[in-house]
Amino acid sequence: MGRYIFAVGSNKEAARLSGVDVAKWEMMAYVISGFLAGVGGIAFAAVYTTVMPAQGQGFELYAIAGTVIGGTSLSGGAGSVLGTMIGVYIMSVLRAGLPSMNLQAQYQTFFTGIVVLGAVLLDIYRTKKATEVRILTASDRYRQEMLLKISQVQGEEAAVLKAEMNKEYRRLRHEEKVQRNLLRKQEKDFEKS
Repeated sequence: MGRYIFAVGSNKEAARLSGVDVAKWEMMAYVISGFLAGVGGIAFAAVYTTVMPAQGQGFELYAIAGTVIGGTSLSGGAGSVLGTMIGVYIMSVLRAGLPSMNLQAQYQTFFTGIVVLGAVLLDIYRTKKATEVRILTASDRYRQEMLLKISQVQGEEAAVLKAEMNKEYRRLRHEEKVQRNLLRKQEKDFEKS
């Protein structure tokens, strides 16, 4: 069930083409979410023995913040139960710790918002990094080939090959860095003219 929900959250069209019944699993996610929200509401009423209309105001911020801090992606398709539990724990510590510092309510909300904003920015950064296409340079290809050769030999020969690989890899990386800097300089000169 979890894999299907991850697949649908990550890319509906790809999940559909893989044979996943997207409508069914979306509905299941909403049903389970609604059921658990109801259980949470009943538990809340049982603990506090009273319910007022504005009592749960702002809880959605804590819920979303806890899941995002725990590593669940806002764009879908990534996250874990353990990560969410850790994120919710962090939010609980914030929620209990900030009032004990005698901060006014607006400052508590401000600091919570800063934490949420940081988590969202981290999520955006991770998503951007995950979608970047990294082009293998000559040094990267050389290193992969040498690591494959080293894995096929043992002992002294492997140590010698590894030392040679590291030396040559550093040399290639330095050459690539020099070339990149030269290209950047040429681009800047071109833009100035």
